[in-house]
Amino acid sequence: MENYKNELKAWITKFEESEVQMYPNPLRADSLGVDQEIEAVDSTYTVEELESLWEMKVQLHELECKLNAFEAQSKDGKSIESKIQSLKEKINEFSNELGQTSYEK
Repeated sequence: MENYKNELKAWITKFEESEVQMYPNPLRADSLGVDQEIEAVDSTYTVEELESLWEMKVQLHELECKLNAFEAQSKDGKSIESKIQSLKEKINEFSNELGQTSYEK
């Protein structure tokens, strides 16, 4: 097994120095090898943050249902539409924050 690891490390080093890394979408050397040997990266979010995201999505669903009811009654739902748009932007920003990693080599 140790011999396999040494060969893999030598191949990765050779790979990193190759022309392949100059392509527009290069492969990262840390993505090569057996998955079981790659150390897990800690999650970038907490359970509370996921619950908060869930609550925002439930609020969005409720607002969309309310807007549908307004439109079914031929009422103007401009204020609800602005709330929906605002909440969608907030959800997108929050989701992006949760997905950012601080992985450093």
